Amino acid sequence: LPTIPALERALQTGSYKDAEAGARTRLEEKPDDVSALVILAVALGAQGRLAEALPYYRQLTDAQPGEAAHWCNLATALREAGKLDEAAVAYQQAQVLSPHDASVLANLGLLRWQQGDVIETLSIMLEASQRAPDSAEPRIYGALACHACAEDDEARRLLSGSERWPPMDESLEVDLATALIQIERIDVAERRLQLLLDRKPDSARARVQLAALYERLSRIAEAENMLAAVAPEAWGDEGLAVHAALLLRAGRVLEARTAYEALLQRVCMIGHNAPFYFALAKACDRLGDAASAMRALEDGHAAQLHIASRLVPDLVDPASEPLPITRQRVTQADRARWQAIAAPDVQASPIFVVGFPRSGTTLLEQMLDAHPALRSMDERGFFHDVIEGMQRMGWT
Repeated sequence: LPTIPALERALQTGSYKDAEAGARTRLEEKPDDVSALVILAVALGAQGRLAEALPYYRQLTDAQPGEAAHWCNLATALREAGKLDEAAVAYQQAQVLSPHDASVLANLGLLRWQQGDVIETLSIMLEASQRAPDSAEPRIYGALACHACAEDDEARRLLSGSERWPPMDESLEVDLATALIQIERIDVAERRLQLLLDRKPDSARARVQLAALYERLSRIAEAENMLAAVAPEAWGDEGLAVHAALLLRAGRVLEARTAYEALLQRVCMIGHNAPFYFALAKACDRLGDAASAMRALEDGHAAQLHIASRLVPDLVDPASEPLPITRQRVTQADRARWQAIAAPDVQASPIFVVGFPRSGTTLLEQMLDAHPALRSMDERGFFHDVIEGMQRMGWT
């Protein structure tokens, strides 16, 4: 009869079929062997056979209803199977049984992220990262949620030191790279993705994410080659987004529009789809379809406003003033009384290039930085920081 330690070793070494066969053999002799049931469910799930794994996870919660780990495992299997509402119920039960378990909280955060609730994801992941500061998972998905909520400084804090994190599994590495790209730590993201490909050369997700990185940096040939190395059926949403962006760059605007429309049919979660609406609007505008461009802009704005209204409820209150700093007016007479401020000469002065989001500032920065006589200092929310500083000083 296969021993439990032997079956656990089979799981750890990726011998999932052997673990499955051994667990089934053991269960024929000992049908109530909880450890064998766990191994069988995990082995089936690891092979992508979630429909077969779920009854065993349910059997475990029936056998030991007070064990939080069984509820968490069931919830994770349900989440991966796309049964999100059932997964939420199971995670909540795990939380009741183990209220201080950071891993249960992080898994609930992953569910909220999958459901498109970036506000709830942010709250949950920040709490989970406080409970388990050395755990990478809540810091990665907390950073992704921070970026979606325009809290990039907090995202940078969560990912501080990530260049020194040990190698992780494929999913975490790719999502970490996504978060690093969002906060402009592109060099670290590229290095970690390349190391992942060294370990796992057939990783479609790593190649797609590298293609996205190259497209962002206008390294178009590298992006096209990297994406071409992945079969279209393995692209996923991220690959389709890169493909659409490359089509738009190549002037194949009608194909890009079709790709973005297909992508928006797949990514319907508010909070994840706003950038694709704006890209679709650009394609429609280039095609001369102003009405469709405006509809896409309205949909993208509505998606952003949905998040913003939860972060700052006053934003949608007609009586509110979202930017109270605008109440502080400066007249010509006020300006005339200001003391002149001396500045260094042109040679010693930095140059500030400012612009609205998505207006081409990143491209301009990269073009300037490519000149051997110039050095950029990355993009910063300069005016945002200035306004916050003035508000802290009482300029409200």
